[in-house]
Amino acid sequence: MTQVVGNYISYGQAARIKSVSYQIVVWATLLVLMFPIIWVIVGAFSGLDALLSGSLSAIFASVTIEPVRQVFFASNFFVYYRNSIVVAAGVVIFTVTASTLAGYGLTRVQFRGKKWFARLILFGYMFPPLLLSIPMYQIWRQLGLLNSHLGLILAESSVPLPFGIWTMWLFFQTVPLDYEESVWMAGGSRWHSFKDIALPQAAPGMIAVGIFAFQSSWNNYTYPKVLIAEDSLRPLTTGITQYAVQNYVFWNQVMAVVFTIIIPAFLLVYFLQKYLLEGYKATA
Repeated sequence: MTQVVGNYISYGQAARIKSVSYQIVVWATLLVLMFPIIWVIVGAFSGLDALLSGSLSAIFASVTIEPVRQVFFASNFFVYYRNSIVVAAGVVIFTVTASTLAGYGLTRVQFRGKKWFARLILFGYMFPPLLLSIPMYQIWRQLGLLNSHLGLILAESSVPLPFGIWTMWLFFQTVPLDYEESVWMAGGSRWHSFKDIALPQAAPGMIAVGIFAFQSSWNNYTYPKVLIAEDSLRPLTTGITQYAVQNYVFWNQVMAVVFTIIIPAFLLVYFLQKYLLEGYKATA
């Protein structure tokens, strides 16, 4: 049946209506979710007066690269960008290394209360950075870690590390112990079985933890604001405040900076999404 008969419609028409309705819902949802990013891109290439006016016709009539040029060549943008990359890379390396070693130890070493200990580690993920920033400031000042990238890396690693350890603990449970035992029977050490057997199979989980650590550090504002006072050491998240002068904000320049912040995170997730999904699937 391909035509409407009475008050009934055919299966083919019902399927087409369902497909079109589904596409409309998907594209409408996507448009709503993408609107902030689209607005950031539009604002980054607009004149400030036109952007503040809120008139779309004025905004599109004032398209210019001047905000981007001001950000790139008339500010400390590249210094902030370099600092963000250095700190994010340090957080990723530290978090992935510590999470992998701790997760493997929790999986292979047997001791009483191991599950409760692992859950206690995850409980640390519940504390927001704002709550920990003040006591951390006092401790970092006594250790001489204020205004240093090392201190900022250690502070920001406290955010993704509990979740990273939990993720790797669950992920190593998917690696059969029999494979490692065969290495031990052949005369290999624990290190060889870890390096040659467990580590390659846990690579998707490590990548997932690395992506999570990068995202956490790249977008972190609280710890850089509290622990870094020198302008030459600031990352982008706090360096962006230089585009506000007293009560006046250069919103088009702010949006240009925000657009550059979005790009690395987007590219990282886009190209590594397969490993990210595999890592999260193991912890489901």
